[in-house]
Amino acid sequence: MYGRRNKRNAEMKLIHHYKIFCCFTAVAIIISFFLCITNGADIDAKKASKLPMLLDFGAKKCISCKKMKPLLDQITEEHKEHFIVKFTDVWIPGNVQEAKKYKITSIPTQIFLDKNGKELWRHVGYISKEDIVEKWKSLGYSFNKSQKDIP
Repeated sequence: MYGRRNKRNAEMKLIHHYKIFCCFTAVAIIISFFLCITNGADIDAKKASKLPMLLDFGAKKCISCKKMKPLLDQITEEHKEHFIVKFTDVWIPGNVQEAKKYKITSIPTQIFLDKNGKELWRHVGYISKEDIVEKWKSLGYSFNKSQKDIP
């Protein structure tokens, strides 16, 4: 008689723990989903709607990506009025969805987007600062200090 009661109590505790585990799992999934949706929300929406964007997909531990970081920082500073530069570390779990959205298969990958978010050009591998600026110019963007020519 006592054996059945103990077995029943153990089953009830197991069911209780399983329910708690399911609740925590659901909360974790919701938080992960929210983080994926809000990734990149740090870019000012008004500014992003007026400027084209250079997306750089890479990883902080990738050697080529490390070599590109200083020149991307320079480009960001020198051309902040002309286009936005955004780095996305694809090895961070919250950034996986964005990498999938842009079909990233190799890093580093740079994607040039117009002000409407349409992809203009894509490059895989290391690219120099001069080549980035020249590519923007070949796409019809002018970087004169006195003039912003955004098609």
